[in-house]
Amino acid sequence: MSDIPPSSLEIPQLLDDLMCEIFERCNGLTIQNVRHTCRHWRQLAGSYEFAARVSNRCRSRGCYLFAHFGYLFSWTTALDWIMKLDSRTGETSEFTLPFLFNHDGWFEILGVEQGVFCIRYCCLGSERFLLTWNPSTGIFHRINDPTDLHEGEPAFLYAFAFYPKSTHYAIIHVFYEDYESPACVLTIYTSFRRNWYVTIPCPN
Repeated sequence: MSDIPPSSLEIPQLLDDLMCEIFERCNGLTIQNVRHTCRHWRQLAGSYEFAARVSNRCRSRGCYLFAHFGYLFSWTTALDWIMKLDSRTGETSEFTLPFLFNHDGWFEILGVEQGVFCIRYCCLGSERFLLTWNPSTGIFHRINDPTDLHEGEPAFLYAFAFYPKSTHYAIIHVFYEDYESPACVLTIYTSFRRNWYVTIPCPN
């Protein structure tokens, strides 16, 4: 190692090619944050040249991209499907989901983390489920939808995430207990307990 420390260099003065090399190795969330840092980085990370470099890197790795499409016929009926895109050849193919549903069925993707999909769906009736599914291995796990336990809540939302440096994940469900109360309630499902074991009142 040299005894002479390197001269300081402000980040905006780094060459664009070097910044692109750094950005290429970042995940999607980091790139999103980068685009909000300054105007120059937003232009750099949003340029066609940067998108082409990322695409070429994906081709060399043999990655697949998944695109979710939907068409809303009415507030109760929608047509959803997922397409699988081969980043090397550009070929597309239909993505087969590990469940069946009729014209009254529907699904929504709650999140995708580490190649695992978290999906909420209704198949052949009014009963709803959550599904965690790794399309690479074909392994999936069906989970009861907690909205079936809380009849009549006016609004709810979900979040899906993995624990840091772990293969375990958590699904968070936040909902209103009733129409009159402004307070929310949080429940959490984890892959190691496999139940909705925590219920926490959320602060107003």
